[in-house]
This record gives sequence, structure tokens and C-alpha cells, in this order.
Amino acid sequence: MPISEIHVCQCADCIQQEGHPNKQLHQQMNLLLSRLDEQQRRWYVAVEANRIGHGGLRLLSLITGMNEKTINADNKKSSKAWQSAQAPESVSVVEGVHVLKKRLGYSRRFGKNG
Repeated sequence: MPISEIHVCQCADCIQQEGHPNKQLHQQMNLLLSRLDEQQRRWYVAVEANRIGHGGLRLLSLITGMNEKTINADNKKSSKAWQSAQAPESVSVVEGVHVLKKRLGYSRRFGKNG
């Protein structure tokens, strides 16, 4: 997969201040994004915008160069996907041990079956 061009952050911290702590983070984010495919980039940016909350769309647009409307649309899609995802049923440790022993061929009375 070809690596896409690395975007240069346009946020106020990165443009105005030399050596601002966010500058390195924003460079790392854009480097990571350059190595992801389009769908992965969109999901990652949507998750980050959601994590930031108010102002996240605008900030992530400045950091990544992605359109705010695109980020917002993907944010809504990812929120619905996370909500609809089902967590696997929990299994107790005791049940897990019994299943594992059965798969490995152990019996309670004789240890490992030969």
C-alpha cells in the first residue's frame, strides 16, 4: 500500500509557537494517518474528534486537513457502530477451565487421557 503525503498541521499551536508540545503529537498523528487506508483514517479522526468533544471537529480538521463535514459524518457513523456492537458473553473462570480441560483431553479422575 503506498504511503500518502504527510499533512502539515495548521492549528494555532503548530503554526505560531516553536517547540509547542502539541506539535510533535500532531506530527505523529499525521504520520500515522499517512500509513492508514482511507476508511481507517476517517474512523481514527472521528474517534479523536469525539474524544476531544466540543471543538474537536474544527481542531482535527486543522490537524489533519480533513473536511469538518466528513469528520462529523464519520463520527456519527462510528458512534452508531460502537453502540450496535455486541460485547461477547462473559464466561466465568471456572467454566473456562472446564472447557479448556475438555479440549485438552483431561478427565477429573485420571488427569490427561491417553
